[in-house]
Amino acid sequence: MKSSFCVLLTICFATEAHAFEISTPVSHSCHEDLTLDAQRSARFPEPAEAPTPTEDQRRAMNDLVFALPNDDAWSLALFIGVRSNDLGSNAPTNLDGLFHVHDDPAQQPAHCIRRQEDDGPVGDATALAACREFILGELEAGGLLDDIVDFDVTEQVESYFRFRGVYTIALPRFAYRLGRATHAMQDVYTHTMRDPDTGAVRHVLNWIDAFGGSSYDQEKDGYPHLSGLDDCLREDTHQALRINRARQASIDMFAAITRPGAGRRDRVTAVVDAALVLTPGCDASNNYCDAPELGEPTEIRSFGCSVPGDSGAATMLVIGLVVLGGRRRRQLLLGASTLAFVMLGIGAPTARAQSPTPAPQPAPAPAPA
Repeated sequence: MKSSFCVLLTICFATEAHAFEISTPVSHSCHEDLTLDAQRSARFPEPAEAPTPTEDQRRAMNDLVFALPNDDAWSLALFIGVRSNDLGSNAPTNLDGLFHVHDDPAQQPAHCIRRQEDDGPVGDATALAACREFILGELEAGGLLDDIVDFDVTEQVESYFRFRGVYTIALPRFAYRLGRATHAMQDVYTHTMRDPDTGAVRHVLNWIDAFGGSSYDQEKDGYPHLSGLDDCLREDTHQALRINRARQASIDMFAAITRPGAGRRDRVTAVVDAALVLTPGCDASNNYCDAPELGEPTEIRSFGCSVPGDSGAATMLVIGLVVLGGRRRRQLLLGASTLAFVMLGIGAPTARAQSPTPAPQPAPAPAPA
């Protein structure tokens, strides 16, 4: 019953609680907003300098399930990339597909969270090393560590679109890979306990064993993932500090890429390493150095099932089907989630939306060579 209730909480939000949130019908655009701040600060990728979109890219811009802030091919690739860590090629409401994405042991570094093998005190260091390898690997794949960046090369990317469903589209490789690296760079803040004063990592959290396994041992596997840390609308002191540090790390990474001159690889690597500094010796025996994160609820979702338009009927429908499902629980679960969305009146967000009012812009930075 407890596991069924946890799954129910997931249904109510139609997204796995496994990172800063992305824009879905029922969750806020945390990753997108932080990435847009970095793009605007660095003026990179600069929408005004992007090539004319291909016909396929233009059609994709009008077929998205999220709001694209700029109508250009580079922004299209950047924001599809930043969402891909969480979605793969799944619809945001495809629970079955999302379970496979988030419970995949090989995908934990894409969220900068512990893998199954990251056990004991040394697991913090090995998890951060895997996170570092993922971020730098994505930047390497995009050519963003080279002194000369190739802006013209494209990559075939499978993504989900509102009308066409799963579709493969050619996207600028550098921007798509930058988005994926940026997502992980932001997740290393929501998936770690950190020293409020220095910002150093004290402990890396665990999803794969805590919610995807059957033999979870906190002392060995690490503290469980905390859904409350995914909420970028919170304004309490510790969470606001976490969000601002994730934003600044993103800005710093973009700035290191755009800064003119040789040595881009070293500059970017230094920024990534600064986000991964570990304070050793913080574990369960000392309450992870008296981490304030221990005050967070440890449920899979800490926000309950209250969403706009929910009169209670949809929630009760899902509860009933989950409890009574028995052997057919998985099939009923998927059907219940669909019915709940219909009853809640939740549709896919419009593909186009007015961009937020831009903040005052800094002086333009030279684009990388």
